[in-house]
Amino acid sequence: MKGYVIALDQGTTSSRAIVFNRSGEIVSLAQYDYPQIYPRPGWVEHDPADILGTQIHALSDAFAKSGVEAADIAAIGVTNQRETTLVWDRTTGKPVYNAIVWQCRRTAAFCDRLAAEGVGAYIRDKTGLLIDAYFSGTKIRWILENVPGARERAERGELIFGTVDSWLIWNLTGGREHISDYSNCSRTMLFDIDRLRWDEDLCRVLGVPMSMLPAPVPNSAEYGRIAPGIKGLEALAGVPICGSAGDQAAALLARIEGASLVERYGAERRRQKQAWYACQLRVAAPESLDGILEAYAPSIIAHAKELGLNLVGIDVLQSPPELAGHRAFPTAGTPVPYRAE
Repeated sequence: MKGYVIALDQGTTSSRAIVFNRSGEIVSLAQYDYPQIYPRPGWVEHDPADILGTQIHALSDAFAKSGVEAADIAAIGVTNQRETTLVWDRTTGKPVYNAIVWQCRRTAAFCDRLAAEGVGAYIRDKTGLLIDAYFSGTKIRWILENVPGARERAERGELIFGTVDSWLIWNLTGGREHISDYSNCSRTMLFDIDRLRWDEDLCRVLGVPMSMLPAPVPNSAEYGRIAPGIKGLEALAGVPICGSAGDQAAALLARIEGASLVERYGAERRRQKQAWYACQLRVAAPESLDGILEAYAPSIIAHAKELGLNLVGIDVLQSPPELAGHRAFPTAGTPVPYRAE
């Protein structure tokens, strides 16, 4: 029986890989920092090659340190910095610009224009978000408007967009899978979190061709397999990639007792960091939120009890039918750090 999983944790300042055994214990770990790029005040970028290169290096080293056989790796999971935006050539895989990081404020003026045009209520209703440069949609638009020829290439279907999860999975599968999980899709300001699909009207308002967008997928599924021929990962070719969630969505499942989440759903759920959100959830209709952002909550949360999971410090309430069980927001409280048992 395959007894190990590997978590890829691609963060804002470093890339990490952790090998876990069936009991959720760390077998090995590797982590590598990479540079931050500040073209001007308020702008933040990453070199896409640094994101990918450090993550492959960490994966290769963590696996080598573990001493386990590739045949014993059940799956690889991904968790990542959210909102950070990449656009690359569908055929060659070459990015047209650096990754625009979630912290970057270069599209703030355009966001102010959107708010003045009165589209905020529609965006809030569909995405659960407020208009802000934090989210990916306006970053995509900036690349298309400012990189020579990018908009024309995108409209011809030559360019594709992804957040970091999408960039990693596309490369690790040899360009076969252009996907993004629901939690990352929900942070673009383009995604309908009730229907779990891209919103045509929002794409039109932000000027994003829908042909660029990755296929939205659940957080737990087999997305593809490590492609042969990736330098440093030759031994892992064929290992399935079976889970993905943005970092804060993954942190919702940071502390679990009574079941091995690593065994069931992949190590990306078992976070090795402090949850930025308070681990108290309430599901509510939009009009009751009073300015608090909504977010997609991994579907496992809503079904925790029927799966026999005891979620420590997480209060899950029945979702109103009209919200399809996906909208959630954190209440006030103290963030709960992950504590290894």
